[in-house]
Amino acid sequence: MTNYTVNLRVTREPPGPFNFQGEADLGWWGGGVYSYDGQATPANFFSTYKSRYDRGSFRMTRPETIAH
Repeated sequence: MTNYTVNLRVTREPPGPFNFQGEADLGWWGGGVYSYDGQATPANFFSTYKSRYDRGSFRMTRPETIAH
């Protein structure tokens, strides 16, 4: 398994979501330069990514609290 670090530029206009953009060069073996663009709130994270050979998106959602 290989780990990569991406520096993201984050902006926010309260009370809106955090918006971020970034770019990382994963080398020829990792697909080259990837760019990222997305937004996050306390409950959701969504990002798109793209490179010369690949593109897609990923989403994470915090589950609702269940009262016991």
